[in-house]
Parts: sequence; C-alpha cells; structure tokens
Amino acid sequence: MLRILLMVVKYHNPNLHKIIRDKKSLVSTPFGGYVVLDDWVLEVWERAEGTYLSDLERGIFTNEISTKTIRGTLACLAEAGLLKREVKRGSTETTFTEIENPSLVSIIVVVTTANELEWFGECLTSIANQYYQSIETIIVDNATTFDLSKWLETRPHHASVIGNRYTLKFSEALNLGAFSAKGDFLLFLNPDTKLERGAVAEMVTRAGENHHCAAVATKLRFWHAPKFLNGLGNNVTDFSWGSDNAIGHLDLGQFDHWTEVPSACFAAALIPRDAWNAVGPIDEGFPAYYEDSEWCYRARLLGYDVHVAPKAVVYHVFGGWWRSDNEQTDLSAPKLRNVVYGRLRFATKIVGSPLVRRFLRNYILEDWTNLLLAIGGLKWSFVKAYLSGWLGF
Repeated sequence: MLRILLMVVKYHNPNLHKIIRDKKSLVSTPFGGYVVLDDWVLEVWERAEGTYLSDLERGIFTNEISTKTIRGTLACLAEAGLLKREVKRGSTETTFTEIENPSLVSIIVVVTTANELEWFGECLTSIANQYYQSIETIIVDNATTFDLSKWLETRPHHASVIGNRYTLKFSEALNLGAFSAKGDFLLFLNPDTKLERGAVAEMVTRAGENHHCAAVATKLRFWHAPKFLNGLGNNVTDFSWGSDNAIGHLDLGQFDHWTEVPSACFAAALIPRDAWNAVGPIDEGFPAYYEDSEWCYRARLLGYDVHVAPKAVVYHVFGGWWRSDNEQTDLSAPKLRNVVYGRLRFATKIVGSPLVRRFLRNYILEDWTNLLLAIGGLKWSFVKAYLSGWLGF
C-alpha cells in the first residue's frame, strides 16, 4: 500500500467537511458518518489538498515528523475514505470458490419499526445479489404498524413473511423465524445491514471447515463510515458493558488472521442447524442485548467453537453513530434498562462459581456509581432504568 502511495497525488474528497463537537475535530464521510481526527492528523488532512507526496515531505512536517509517519498517516486517511488517490488502483474485489451442492441458508430478519425501512431495502438488494444463491429469506413482521407486505412488493426479494399480532421480544422473534426455517444454516441478520456479494459464501465455507462450529461471526463495518470496524464478534468481561471486538479500528486487515472469537454478534451471524439443535434456542428471558453472547458462550460450554470469517463483510448502521444533522443517538433509558438486566442474567447463567462473585461485585459497583451520578444530574429516566434493571433481575 505505501509503495503505491508514493506515486500518486493526494487531494480532498470535495463532499467532506469538518465540524467541531465537544472540542473534537470530526470529518464527515461520504456516507453520512463522522471520523474523529487528532490535531496533527487533521493538519495533514488539510495540507494534503492538491498536493504531491514529495511536496508534503519537503514541507514543515519534515522537521518534526518522519517521512515514514507522514506516508503512513496519508495511507490511513486514504484507506478511511477521507482522501482520494488520483491514480486508480487495481480491483481489490475478492473472488470466491463456487461451492458444489450448496446447502440451503435461511436468512432471518426481524422488522419492528418503520425507521428500519430506511436501510432494509438495501439489505434485501444485497441478499438478492449474493454469489451464494441457495437462500431462503424469512422476514418476521414483529407487529409493525405499517403494511410491510405492500412495501415488499416494490423490493427485490423472494421472502416469506411471518406476521405477529403483538410485538415479541427480539429473542422471541428470532426463535420464531428459526422455527420456520428449512435451511441447513440459519443466518440472523438485522434489517439495518447490507452484505458484500461474497459474504454468505464465505460464511458457509468457514462453517464447513470446522466440525465443532457453533456460529460464524462476520466482519461488521459501520454503514456510515465503511472503512471502520463495527466489530468481529463480541465479548463480555467482568466490567463495563459487553463490547464488539476491535470496534472503531480502521480496517487495514490487521485482524484478518483471527480464526475464533468469544461470541458472534447476531446482527449478522451464521449458525449451522446441527449446532442450533444441540445448543437450543435463544434464551427468551433476554428482552434485548446479551442474548447473542449468552447463546454463543453456552455453545462453547458445550464444546463448540465460535469462528470468524473476516472476508464476510457486512455493513451495519449501529445504534450510536454520529448523524449528519449533528445530532447524536445516545443509549436511551429503555435500552439502558435492558442492558443492565441483560448482563446480570448473562453472568448468573454463564459465569461459574467463584468467578461469578467477581462479575456481580463489579457490576454492582459500576451500576450504583452510575445511578448516583444520574441522581446528581437529575436524569430521572436513567435512575428508573437502573432500578428497573436490577428489580427485574
């Protein structure tokens, strides 16, 4: 990558702009997201417009920063989509080996609100464009307040729709879709995702290479900042919330050597039917959050492995992205309640004695510290969320 960079002119993407928020400099992406840059990287970005690399190297940076650092910074800015190369590079599209006698993959998508339709059309299009064609799509209409079937008439799909009269928990809706699926593989997919063309083929190949595979995690990238990682699977520790692995990193392939992860994020995860039957359905005691981790950790306790397919790339809107209208989506009080409850349920189900005592002790300290801060800040909806999560547990 750096060798190619030496031969090209750098210039700005004219569609990008800079804003200042909370004393941080953010540069927009062409997809509606924002990337935070530190002061020096921002200065490199601003000076790179219409400039040859050789001119930058002869500039003021040479006295302070090594040429190697300048080149690396420009390479990362280009890979992040914040700078353009004048010289086009060759195609980097991955080719996939055709799978003989492909097994049926059942894609299960739960739709609950009209807001999800903003992205669901592209999700369906990405399913229709997969190289892997042995697919059935099951859409669980989770008591939506609009005519989903009519909306689907204008979209490319061959999906069957399961309608619910009442809104189910997310875990219940996924189980309902899985119960109706006919495939040898179940692929749970959020409606705010879209898949690269080889994603399903890569997941199926990865699962077939491992006899004790419970699930295959994908490489999730942010929809609005598509060069940055949303995660490769997730994990739960004895402090803070469960987290996506490698979240926020610029994807330069530095994690592509990973073969296994603690658990798979069910925003996009493939599960072989045999593993599903052995491990059992998703625990419907989880209203939302931690249900995917609990299922995967439970599978590992039974001797299965959770694998990752780094070449199976899926773009995810994600709940906490920076909006282009300068509004930030925070964790709402209802979501906070579910997170507080979910990690307590996860710990007491999965973490064995005596380790569970350390988990619960740390969770108590963290939650009650945050509760007191919420009281001090007069954030009564958050106070109620913490108390409700613990009382529900």
